[in-house]
Amino acid sequence: MSGLELCRRCENIPYPNLKVVMMSGRADPDEMARMLLNGANDFIVKRSALFSSNRRWKQHCSQDAQDRADLLNSHLLAVNRVMEQTPMAKTAI
Repeated sequence: MSGLELCRRCENIPYPNLKVVMMSGRADPDEMARMLLNGANDFIVKRSALFSSNRRWKQHCSQDAQDRADLLNSHLLAVNRVMEQTPMAKTAI
């Protein structure tokens, strides 16, 4: 399966925090652009993989953690707003 086919198949996966990182031995700028335009989050050239892959993985993972924290925060704020509207919450304050 090509990288473009993988990107197409990942489009309908219901995981908003899924990261798609492509790796290739060829540094073809057109291929890299096509992958990124079709849903890949990053493209690593194998020649530089040892140096950059650890840094890039950490960057993607930290962004994923931040996205999940933001989602949890917005959910808690929404639940808090609903709780504040209940009659029992108003009398307990």
